[in-house]
Amino acid sequence: MTRSTDIKSINCTSCGAGLDVLGGGRVKVMVCGYCGSELDAQDNFAVLRKFADLKRPNSPFSIGMSGVIDGVSFTVIGTLGMTERWQRRIWTWVEHQVFSPTHGYAYLTVEDGKLSFTRRYRGMTRPAWISSTTVEMSESRPRMGTPEGTYSYFETSTAEISFVEGEFNWRPEIGARTTSVSMLGSNAMLHFSRSAAEEEVLRTQYLPAAEVYASFGVVDPPRPTGFNILKPFSPGRHQRFFAVSSIAFAVVALVMSFAVTGSPDRESDQNLTFNIKDLPQEIPFEITEKDRLAVIQVGADVDNSWAYVGVYVADPEDVPVFEVGRTVERYSGRDKDGAWSEGRSTSVLRFIPRQTGTYQVEVNLEEAETWEREGDPLGNVTLRLQQDVPNGRWLLGVGLVFALFGSYHLLRPMFHQSRRMRQSDWSDD
Repeated sequence: MTRSTDIKSINCTSCGAGLDVLGGGRVKVMVCGYCGSELDAQDNFAVLRKFADLKRPNSPFSIGMSGVIDGVSFTVIGTLGMTERWQRRIWTWVEHQVFSPTHGYAYLTVEDGKLSFTRRYRGMTRPAWISSTTVEMSESRPRMGTPEGTYSYFETSTAEISFVEGEFNWRPEIGARTTSVSMLGSNAMLHFSRSAAEEEVLRTQYLPAAEVYASFGVVDPPRPTGFNILKPFSPGRHQRFFAVSSIAFAVVALVMSFAVTGSPDRESDQNLTFNIKDLPQEIPFEITEKDRLAVIQVGADVDNSWAYVGVYVADPEDVPVFEVGRTVERYSGRDKDGAWSEGRSTSVLRFIPRQTGTYQVEVNLEEAETWEREGDPLGNVTLRLQQDVPNGRWLLGVGLVFALFGSYHLLRPMFHQSRRMRQSDWSDD
């Protein structure tokens, strides 16, 4: 049943106050903002009941204000104060019923300065209904599908009406409760809502607060506070370019790093092998290029054993450059999981010579032992001397920086979704 849309205003049949009629022909009740009387819009605005001493919630919107939401002009026709209680915590927000002659009825919600827009969802869902019992019996986070995408369980809440004013296309009651199972998607939230009167599926979407406040002519609007879980991920203007180009640069830098670092032996390299009985040994190391990387690689034929090899380097003027020791070790065996091995039989020393000339490298075996076997810990010590070595480490560093930067931009949607889902009441425990 609908009433005539020609009526633009009435006098409250209880207190006589003038009231604008804004909500179209499908409005069922109107609640007077002066005396709290609920009037039957389908029966000459007869008084149905009275809501007395209700505390008006704080909202920047008032009945009669008009603005644009998602490209459609809507008018605020009703106000609901909503309250949710859980343990000792209390949440409050305001839901305004809004009306468009072309798009019907919806809700504009205000909570902590943030805005959202809710309408009845008439699309197909798989499964068709999710209840709080379904959630309680689920061993993993419930999920559902729609033609628009996949939704994951977010929370179950029970809210009650604490204030009523204006026109509605249904009959709200003070204290009436609605339990909603909310499912969060990439750009909206679906609510499977159940009250004493009906069951319905609602869809809520994020609204840009500043834009909507300005459209409705709100002066000095409240500033949104807290993280807005409804806000979908918004990629930066050049995010795709940053991600793809950074990963491409990372691959190029890493390939170049491996190519430079893995360059083959050169004629200037010295590869020497000494029996441990002939140690210590002093070897001349000719440096023809100063301020370029020089490398000393120490190795030993360890097998289920270890050795501590000392290395001393002096410059052409017999001034010590450094004296260090390196441990080389290699172990292997077999257990219930199969064969295994660990350790490294080589170790690398790097330094930058500050002058050219003949350096002296002294190598000595300082200590060695076996592990779970008899015999000598090792037989030979090897030495590899290289000068003017191409250094691919800076390319490796550049590649890693590009890789991290590109990965960050690629993973930003996942980080955003993770932050949203951290607000959920679901627990895997």
